[in-house]
Amino acid sequence: MPPKREFAEADLVAESPQTKKQKLAEASSDNDAIPDIMPTGPKLASKPPKKVRVVPTNDEILAMTVKQRRQFRQENWLRRSFSWDEFTTPGGVYWKGVKVLGQGTYGVAGLFKYIGPNESTPKSIVVKQCGPTQRHALIRESRILAELATAGSKHIVKLFKSIFYTAGTGAHPSWDPIPYTRTLGANGTAVQQYDPDLQVSKIYLEHCEEGDLWAHQKKVNPTHEHPSEEYIWRLLECHVRGLYVLATGKEKPTPEAPKKEASTTEAADQPTQSTETKVTERKKLDVPEISSRKKGEGTLTIGHPNVASPETPALKSSVTEPGFLPKVAEWKPIIHFDVKPDNLLVGKTDDNHQNPSRSIHKFADFGQARHTPPIVTPHFIAYGRFCGAKGIKPPEQMYEGAQNVDIGKAGDLWSIATTIYALILKKYIPTSVCRITFINSASGLSESYETQGSDLLTLDDALYSNTLLNVLMRCLAFKVVDRPSLDSLKRTIDEAIAALERQRSLDQKDPFFDFTEGNLEDGEDVALLSPDPLERYGRVDSLVLDNARMPLWSPPARVDVLGFTPDGAPSLNIDGNTAVYSVQAPKFLPFLSTPMLLAQQQRQQQQQQQQQQQQQQNEQRLHENADVSEYELDG
Repeated sequence: MPPKREFAEADLVAESPQTKKQKLAEASSDNDAIPDIMPTGPKLASKPPKKVRVVPTNDEILAMTVKQRRQFRQENWLRRSFSWDEFTTPGGVYWKGVKVLGQGTYGVAGLFKYIGPNESTPKSIVVKQCGPTQRHALIRESRILAELATAGSKHIVKLFKSIFYTAGTGAHPSWDPIPYTRTLGANGTAVQQYDPDLQVSKIYLEHCEEGDLWAHQKKVNPTHEHPSEEYIWRLLECHVRGLYVLATGKEKPTPEAPKKEASTTEAADQPTQSTETKVTERKKLDVPEISSRKKGEGTLTIGHPNVASPETPALKSSVTEPGFLPKVAEWKPIIHFDVKPDNLLVGKTDDNHQNPSRSIHKFADFGQARHTPPIVTPHFIAYGRFCGAKGIKPPEQMYEGAQNVDIGKAGDLWSIATTIYALILKKYIPTSVCRITFINSASGLSESYETQGSDLLTLDDALYSNTLLNVLMRCLAFKVVDRPSLDSLKRTIDEAIAALERQRSLDQKDPFFDFTEGNLEDGEDVALLSPDPLERYGRVDSLVLDNARMPLWSPPARVDVLGFTPDGAPSLNIDGNTAVYSVQAPKFLPFLSTPMLLAQQQRQQQQQQQQQQQQQQNEQRLHENADVSEYELDG
């Protein structure tokens, strides 16, 4: 009997010559010894890597979750920035996409880092891009930032390049589309035609490394404690300076110098600045600027022909080029209309801002900003009610039933105070309105106003001075006429900061901590000694430093020390303090008959009725139980 043949199951299947050849190669490679030296010829020591398809298909993109699709498009947008014409610079200099800072339905903002030797170029910029359907908001923001650049303020985000149009790369269908449309050619075949109306819009802005106000607070205050009083004063100082720029075009009023009329001969002798000189100055920065082109000329070379493109608005360039800034004959006040923590950025410190509490705070995102008209029209009022974030916009923009509405810079001031309120109390401001009375015992004058910030009075009196609380509650006044003007507010802030600086200098020179004089004997208890009381330092508007209420080991933070009276009690002068507060019960104004308030009142009435019914039922049960017990006793 012949022996059985040993075979594998794979022998039963007919194999192709390619499969046999691959198996033989694998078997030979498994039996070969590992060489000591890697081969230098065409022969490889290992298998060639498999080809990986990087770009997913449309079906794979649609199968992603919303978060995955969002992240994929953001990374794709950053990766495709290498093909941007405006980022192409000879000599190996380029801009690298770092991360996406924010994305909306019609726009995106990303951080780009400069890779090059030019030290005068900003190390990083923010590219803000929007699609073709929402370019009007970016045009408005670019124009307003170009106007604000004339002030040279550190409290307004800088504009490095005004708006310009370019081709998208296809990373997103709305804010980064490819500007091509499919049409029929002459022979009836489908062709791709470049459409200038589908171009995207971009601007280049300053990058604030500390992020927005919320991110900065998480960094400097990770334990979520109450911010210091000095930090709040400095924060108010920066924002009031920014509001000054919006209102007047400069941070503070300066006397105008007398104009010298130059003669005709002197004007003729002065050399004029040529266009070539301006272009040379423009190229000092590697941040690409708007190229001078005529209408109908294309400047894009991302795979499309040289066709006509929409004309870029006639805007001037960056804040670093004074010769190209717009000349504003008469300043028109600007209202931000979207002041919130996300749009309040924090930059680096400078000579006047040496610690985190002195960081430079800047206004950003002027997409909803408008110039104040000479006469406030109903259309402007309606636009003001449309803008702003809920819970941060001022009451004159919130309630439709308000009469004699005055929409202006006082609304931006209210939003700033609301942001500070949220930083302190970790909540948004309530809708209840309380009347506050501030009495100045030095002058005998008192002021009363209705405000929405009365919850600040519930804080510990050791946290903040009443001068600061009064300023915040005045800024949160319900009526526009009760809010402080920028001049008076800036004067109060300057005086408070000067008082804090003087207190710091006195604490640093305190003789109690000076042991070089040898004024302490051996074994003498340091705690038994007490420092000499500081001289009471008076300022205008009752700014007073009182050492009696400041423990020696506590940091200097209070500008004055005032007392509070209970609800409805008369105002008194306590321990030589200058003023006290008197809080009255909440009061709603008559014209606030909005649907929201009516619904709130109805809910309160229903709750009161339910409580009364519950109380009546409880009393009825008590009477029934009493009757039953009496019946049992009688039985």
